Amino acid sequence: MSSRTVNSYLADLGARVASDGITAHSGDALVVGDVALAVAPAAATVLADLGQPEVARLRALAVVSSAVLRNPAATRSLGSALARVVSGLEPAAAA
Repeated sequence: MSSRTVNSYLADLGARVASDGITAHSGDALVVGDVALAVAPAAATVLADLGQPEVARLRALAVVSSAVLRNPAATRSLGSALARVVSGLEPAAAA
């Protein structure tokens, strides 16, 4: 997936999370967080911790998304992870 597609995906995820809450989209958030461990480890850890308060996970998603988009290698890595999920080669992360 291109960086433009990754950017669109993150924008869409942000809109869905704003509408439904992050718990409803934990699987997507976990995929993003897994990729972001290398570029924003603390925020990625908070994002993956389902026991954290909603507001903390929302802020972590914002930090992680920004870090991924600023890092070309992380953007490519997320694009590859999303392509594998979309193609059915990997299941989406369990919520």
